[in-house]
Amino acid sequence: MKQAVTLYLFVFSVIGMYAQNITGKDLHGKWDLQNFNMDGVILDVVKSEVRFSKGAEKELNQQAKEGLKSSMAETLEAFKGAYMDFAGNNVTVFLETPDNASYTLTLKDSRQYITIAYKDGTADDFEIKLTDKELHLTAEDDGSVLEFVYKKSK
Repeated sequence: MKQAVTLYLFVFSVIGMYAQNITGKDLHGKWDLQNFNMDGVILDVVKSEVRFSKGAEKELNQQAKEGLKSSMAETLEAFKGAYMDFAGNNVTVFLETPDNASYTLTLKDSRQYITIAYKDGTADDFEIKLTDKELHLTAEDDGSVLEFVYKKSK
């Protein structure tokens, strides 16, 4: 009896673990960029503003914040209309120009990752999460934490 209960709990936990994984079916379709966060400097595409996380707000003086807002205004403008469009194992990534790529989803240490392989031979790797109908792609680049947040197009 004890072995049956142990087996049941194991099977139940494995099924639960896989039920939470993102699949190509979950990604299928167009996702619009909502915001981009780089170390607490947030480009809010929806509200057309540059804002700061609580941590960045405390660390930066007013002059630094105004300088960042000014310098990031062009990038914010370029990100308007940015999207990702998933179809099968392919994705079109549009930030300033469209890039066609393929993607793979992997699971490592209870975290899920997406690798986007571009036609020019380069690739981007992100931790991927689907939370409250938002797609979060997070990566570290040269010591900076980057996060892209997308929402499914209607």
